[in-house]
Amino acid sequence: MFLTLTVRNCEIGELGTVLTAMNAAFKRMEKRKELSPVQGWIRATEVTRGKDGSAHPHFHCLLMVQPSWFKREELR
Repeated sequence: MFLTLTVRNCEIGELGTVLTAMNAAFKRMEKRKELSPVQGWIRATEVTRGKDGSAHPHFHCLLMVQPSWFKREELR
């Protein structure tokens, strides 16, 4: 499963603080029981620039799950 997690654009000077918060949030998310079926993942951090010069940080995640994951009622 491919997942993109994003936040609002920030000033370049705030990028370090925003990335630290995003990493902490990702670690909290990893521990949630809802994600226990995830067998593994690869995550990439990307930062693009807005037309106004702001930073747009986001994570691209590739999650390895069993096909049965997509049959779960709460995902419908």
